[in-house]
Amino acid sequence: MCFLTTSAVLIVLIVLSLVTFRIAGPPSDRRYHLQLNLADMTPSYFVYDSLPHQHLLNSSFAPNVVYYVWCGRRWFEFKHYLSVMSVVRLLRPDNIVFCYDSEPVVDSWTYNTWYSEIADIYPFFTRHRLLDDEPGCARNSTPNMTFVRNLLTSTGGMYVNEHTILSRYSLDLRLKDLVVGFRPKSDPTSSDNDTPVLLATKPGLPGIRRNFRYIILINCL
Repeated sequence: MCFLTTSAVLIVLIVLSLVTFRIAGPPSDRRYHLQLNLADMTPSYFVYDSLPHQHLLNSSFAPNVVYYVWCGRRWFEFKHYLSVMSVVRLLRPDNIVFCYDSEPVVDSWTYNTWYSEIADIYPFFTRHRLLDDEPGCARNSTPNMTFVRNLLTSTGGMYVNEHTILSRYSLDLRLKDLVVGFRPKSDPTSSDNDTPVLLATKPGLPGIRRNFRYIILINCL
């Protein structure tokens, strides 16, 4: 008799629970639709992708080629990777020419592999070993700015220092004959403050013209 009473109580409790859940739950005739905006799900990574194509085909633009000059035998670290990736994202260059006297080396922990990863992912990342008649590096293993200025005078394009990370670069700047960027003056007495960390020109500006045929040939491949 106790068993039957207990079973009946349990059945009543289960029924009450179902009724309570039904009352508290959403109406049965309501329909829920998940609305997804595909445009918001796939944001544009490249800044230029948001611009109309006709804005990018202006023949008056400076060449969309970026040069790096790497001096000394050392690691290509994450900060250097960020510099290149900021150029890729903001400029989407036709070519990035990485000039070096000694190619970056990998550390014994194989952590700093950013250099090879960029080369594997982006086919327009061109590596160029400086020739004997291309004095891209000064004696203190720093980029030779005379070489950089002569190169840009001959070919046009942009030089970016390996420590420079671009946060923005207006498309209108490619219409300028000359764009120069300097680092903030942390030490007014330092000569490094006078060295451009970004230099962009159109070809044929006044300066010493030289025939950098090897770099031009590599860019055309």
